[in-house]
Amino acid sequence: MTDATDPTGTAEPASFDAATELGNDLRRRTAAVRGNPHLSAVERGQALADLATEHERRLEQVKVADRIEQATTAAARWVAAFGTLDQDHAQRANADARAMQLGSPDEALAALDRAQLLGDETMARAVAEHAFNAVRSSPLAAIRLGPWGAVLDRFRSTRPEADAALAQLLPTGTNPRHDAMARRMGIELRATTEASR
Repeated sequence: MTDATDPTGTAEPASFDAATELGNDLRRRTAAVRGNPHLSAVERGQALADLATEHERRLEQVKVADRIEQATTAAARWVAAFGTLDQDHAQRANADARAMQLGSPDEALAALDRAQLLGDETMARAVAEHAFNAVRSSPLAAIRLGPWGAVLDRFRSTRPEADAALAQLLPTGTNPRHDAMARRMGIELRATTEASR
């Protein structure tokens, strides 16, 4: 989730700082145990083992907190991209069912245009979510958005809050501009091939 100090949402999570501090604390305490002349070798070994066990337990607590934070952040981004504040659940369920029937990016673009023309934000977001799921399920999703990317591009072009959320939800490495260029190249290649026949 973004905030005033990190509008891109790319700062290190708080758990990174917590884990770093735990590591520093372990090093300090380990040095103190090793440097304690009043401990026998057996006592020193036991104290070091206890420190390691405690460190693992504390680190696991940080990891659990981080997983909870990540899930909360992902859910907030999903709502920012595809949810509406005042949505009627029955209306959204209906829109989701209609969006799931869209079998191609062209059908989805037409449905998105129609929803935007009618001011049906619930349907527009359902279509965008369907396109997002199609992009995400593609084996090449980490490289390019594919033909469903055009639906997401059109959807996010007029919704800055959804654009920011989608930028965080999309797989790392996807670039809508490169994808748009690839689509144009594909269209030009098809036109050239058909003209040469």
